[in-house]
Amino acid sequence: MQTERSPVPESSPGYESEPVDRFCERDGSEMRESQCTRLPDEPSSRTGEMLRKEVSGTPWTAAGVFAAFMTVYMYTLHPTLTGGDSPEFVTVTCTGGLAHPPGYPLLSLISQLFAFSFDVGSIAWRLNVLNAIFASLAVTFIFLTVQKMTGGNQAVAVLSAGLFGSNSLVWQYAIHIEVFALNNCLTALLFYLLSAWDCDRRRHSIALLGAFIGGLGLSNQHTFVFNTAAVGLYVAGRLAASGQLTPRMLGGLLLCFGLGLVPYGYLPVASARRAQFTWGDTTTLDGFWTHFLRREYGTFRLFSGKERTDAGSTTLQGLALYGRHVLQDTCHLAPPLLLGALASAAARRRWPPGSGAAGAILASWVMYTGVFHYLANIPLDLHPLFARVFQRFWMQSDAAL
Repeated sequence: MQTERSPVPESSPGYESEPVDRFCERDGSEMRESQCTRLPDEPSSRTGEMLRKEVSGTPWTAAGVFAAFMTVYMYTLHPTLTGGDSPEFVTVTCTGGLAHPPGYPLLSLISQLFAFSFDVGSIAWRLNVLNAIFASLAVTFIFLTVQKMTGGNQAVAVLSAGLFGSNSLVWQYAIHIEVFALNNCLTALLFYLLSAWDCDRRRHSIALLGAFIGGLGLSNQHTFVFNTAAVGLYVAGRLAASGQLTPRMLGGLLLCFGLGLVPYGYLPVASARRAQFTWGDTTTLDGFWTHFLRREYGTFRLFSGKERTDAGSTTLQGLALYGRHVLQDTCHLAPPLLLGALASAAARRRWPPGSGAAGAILASWVMYTGVFHYLANIPLDLHPLFARVFQRFWMQSDAAL
């Protein structure tokens, strides 16, 4: 019997598909390759050690990012009620009523818990503070995601987080209570969990937590389905390719996703209170589905007014406006940074850990941006208010970008 030693190349940072640092056994002309070839989905121990070294200073930097943006948002925080849906969310928090479809149960529950946990300032001010916390966490998770996917490059991560946190839309909706800051927070958290799992695909607990966050995001805003779909398909595909998508694992993922939807059980509870302000009756099955599916607006429509347009009629106009927004809010840095990242990835002989996660996030951006602008049936030229309602949905695209 002969033995042969095939070391891992020193320059390879990612997953290996060639012989690694093990002894391969030969019996005549046959080689037992299963003894010496690493599965593509199994990260090397050297990769794990490298990642641990790269993130040694991450907690302090992440805390600094959170503190910096929390300070900025608190300094510019609205002291009381603002326009839009903010007065409604303050009202349902005070009365325990039901918000407009689809009810936003997650935000309602967290708002009630937070608002009545301490007695400082008005209810409106407390909820605005809660919103600033969500927004600051979103920026922090953006930092952690980029840091993970770039192999520990904290300068790039801080730049990415800074561009997102100072985005005019993100900032505007960070300083008063709304659904968007929580949506941004859950979006960034899901992307961070994806990047962490992609660097070590044997950590099933991360995949299960990600499935839970996917359901939880849908308990806040229906547009989160695009994040859940893109990330879920990628994770399921990787697990299936490595033989890890067993019936037990699949059942666990579906169970965790279902648990994330549990807040919708609050809808009939809130409706049954008969509060002074309650939108609709969700105590009946038909009423529940009417509210959950947004039938009063149109399940796949953004706008229900008589001025509404047909799906697809404003797609190109909306995409053009979004492109202008990206350029302005990133100081025209987005195109060169994106092209540079794509060129760097194309030039690599081997893709580093986290590159698969970047592809899944890019897929979620394409899915959401394309489908949203196609379905959005709001007349953009009719009134400036309609354009502002339309624009606030860009933040989910910005988080992925």
